[in-house]
This record gives sequence, structure tokens and C-alpha cells, in this order.
Amino acid sequence: MKQAEEFYNFDTVYINNAMKDHQRVSRILSRIRNTPQIVYVDDVNSLLSSQEIVHNPADRSRRLLLTDIRGEILRKCPCTHGHIPCNYYIINIYVGCPLGCSYCILQSYLSQPMNIIVVDIENVFAELDRTFRENPDHFYRIGTCESGDSLMYDGLTGYSTECADFIRRYDNAMLEFKTKTTYIEPIFSVEPTPNMVYGFSLNPDIVIENEELYTARLDERIDALVRLSEAGYTIALHFDPIVAVPDFEQHYGECIKRIMKNIRRDKVAWVGMGTFRYPPELKTMMDYNYPQSKLPSGEFIACEDKKFRYLLPSRVRYYRFVRETVSQYLPQVPIFMCMESGEAWQRALGGLPKKDGELSVIFKRMHNS
Repeated sequence: MKQAEEFYNFDTVYINNAMKDHQRVSRILSRIRNTPQIVYVDDVNSLLSSQEIVHNPADRSRRLLLTDIRGEILRKCPCTHGHIPCNYYIINIYVGCPLGCSYCILQSYLSQPMNIIVVDIENVFAELDRTFRENPDHFYRIGTCESGDSLMYDGLTGYSTECADFIRRYDNAMLEFKTKTTYIEPIFSVEPTPNMVYGFSLNPDIVIENEELYTARLDERIDALVRLSEAGYTIALHFDPIVAVPDFEQHYGECIKRIMKNIRRDKVAWVGMGTFRYPPELKTMMDYNYPQSKLPSGEFIACEDKKFRYLLPSRVRYYRFVRETVSQYLPQVPIFMCMESGEAWQRALGGLPKKDGELSVIFKRMHNS
């Protein structure tokens, strides 16, 4: 994949005046590889609304905004109407991503003309601390990947190390950084803790080469997983989106075999699955940004949540194959599906959580093991 230095060049960096003296602002600026124009702004809302909408992720990523956390800090993943939730919580410390995945959902709902890094992460920690302490019997599985890759800008922020040192203090929470990069070097400066999880989105070479343009290749991601797991860090595997490719079983079977051959399997916290799905507006953006992609040209059906998915028999076939292949290597590791119907859970996994919190109980068991 591209070296981080290639992503750490910006034409313009906007800085919220309220944050201009924050120590992380100066740290981030010192790590940017070129000399961008610096613009200080008093009103972030006015800045965002006054700029033209940028539809192309590469163009949006040429500009960066450093600002404070905005809106609700911790919220439940919205999942999708009519589908089984996995009780995931979200914090957004990054908004926007330059990795160029053709299927990226961010294309269909991000309207801001620049990528954003939240610099006051201490306020995020304060809110999480309050929430964890006020709800000691509730288990929180949290991710930072809803609006951007969790490690894409870690070379600028160092948030992976700060988050690990923060989350290790709590028995009722796990925090996951999910990535398609190999920017893992800062992680090794902190001691492993079982409730800090480093998740990797995984796909066969044919999908990565055609649909995940600037991401790490599969062998590079496997190497990163090997290094982390052998050093004692907790990892997670995400086959999402699973894509309908010719010779599906051959490609995904070989992909899973290559992963499992090398990693420390006892360090895998969970395995997630999801098939390619899209709302109508995402197809429009894919046609605009990635006209070479063949993903939307398959056979799809509109589901209850208005997203288009592969036909149910096809999805069940894909899920069953991935589950059965993974389970040969990881028989005790929880496998779950993202944004799927109860019928898909029943047919692909043989059942569904008996109650809303059951998945959280499984993940908490992994934390304490």
C-alpha cells in the first residue's frame, strides 16, 4: 500500500481557533509531510456549510480539519431497520478516509469537503469514563471505524497508544480499532491488554486489487496480524463486505487458509461477516467515483431497510462457507453477522441471539478469558 507519508500531505489544514493551542494540534502539524496552507476558523459549522460539497474521497482528503469532538460522543451503532443488531457502540475520532474503497458507505452520507481529526480526545475519555463507571453491569463493545479507518491517521495522532492505556482500566468495555492499513508501529510501544482489539477487514486478493485501491494487500495485512498476535495483542477478523466473485469458494477458502496458517489463533477475539450491500445513493456515488467497479452489476434485491443485498440464498451460501471454513480453525471464537436479517442468521448460523444482550455477553466472556 501507499506509505503513510503519501497520505500525510495536505493542501490546506483548517484549525478550529478554540483548539489552536491544544498540544495535539502542534503534534499533528509537526508530523504532516509537506507545508500546507494553515487557516484558522472561529465557526466550524460555517466553514463546513460554506464550502462546496466534495464527492470524491481523494479530493476531500487533500484538506484536513482539526477540531473538537462534535455531537454525541458515545452512541449505539445504528445498525439498520429490520436487521439483527450486534450491540456495537461508536465513537467518531476521525471523519473521512483516503483509502479509495469503491464500496465505501461514507461516499453516500459524508457531505463535508474535508477530512476531520478530533484533537480533544481527553474529552472523549472523560465521557467514556463517566459512562463505564455509572453503568458497571453493562458491557460496552466500542469501535472507532464508522466514519473512517481507525489507523489511517494514527501516525499523526498516536491515538492507538492513548486508547490502549485508557481502556485497560475497565472491566466492562472493549475498544476496537479496525483497519485496512498496516500502520501498526505505534501500537508496539504499549503493553498488550485483552480489551484493546485490533481488527482487520479482510478479503481475497481479487477483491482488494479491484475494489480497495489504496489499502494494504492481503499478505501485508496478514503480516500485520501475525506481528500483533505473536506479540500478544488481541486481534479480530472481519470478512465484510464479502463479495460475490467467480470461484467464490476457491478465493475465500485460500484467503482464510493463508490467514489462519500464520496468526496466533488464541489471540482472535471475534470474527465478523457481512455481504456487500448498498443504498441507492451509494450506487450513484460508486458510478461517479469508481466507474470501473463491477460490484453493483450483480443480482440484488431491495430489503426491508431499503438497502440492496445479494439474494438471500446467495448470502446464506457465502456466510455458511466462510463460517464453516473459519470454524475449522477457530471453533470457540464467536462469529457474528453485520446488518443481516433474522432469517439469514437462522439459515447461515443455525440461530440468532435469544435476546438483545446475548452478543455482548459473548464478547465480555472473550474479554475475561
